[in-house]
Amino acid sequence: MSKIPKSIEALLKSVTPKQRKTLQFIADGMNHKEAGIKAGYTETTAAVTVCRMLKNDNIQRLLRYFQNRDIEKLAMNRALKRGRLYVIAMTGGDTDALRAIDLDNKMTGENAPQKVNIQSNLDELLARVREHNSRKK
Repeated sequence: MSKIPKSIEALLKSVTPKQRKTLQFIADGMNHKEAGIKAGYTETTAAVTVCRMLKNDNIQRLLRYFQNRDIEKLAMNRALKRGRLYVIAMTGGDTDALRAIDLDNKMTGENAPQKVNIQSNLDELLARVREHNSRKK
C-alpha cells in the first residue's frame, strides 16, 4: 500500500479522533447518523454534527482519501485472488483448474448472461416469409 501523502497527514492531524472515526465509518458504507453515533456522538446530535462537519472542504478531502484508499484495497484483493486462481488453473488437476477458471470468469463477469436482440432478426425473417408467400400467389 502506498504511503500517506503529506497533505493528508496534515489534514489527519487537524481533525479530532471522533471526526476521523466518523469519516472512516462513512467510507465503510455507514450512513452519516450511524457513523456519528458509532464514533461517539450522541444519538440526538450525531446527524446534525456530521452534516455540519461534512461541509468543511478539508473534511471532504479526507473522506475522499478514505474512500479511494478502500477502493485500492479492494482492487488489490481482486488482483491477488485472480493471481491465485491463475496458478491453480495452470498447475492444478483438471477439476481444480476448471473450478479456478469458472471462479475467474465469475469475477470478471465473462459468464454473465448476455442480451441478444432477436427482434430485428425476427422482423427481417417475417418480411422474407411474407415476400415469399406473396410471390407464390
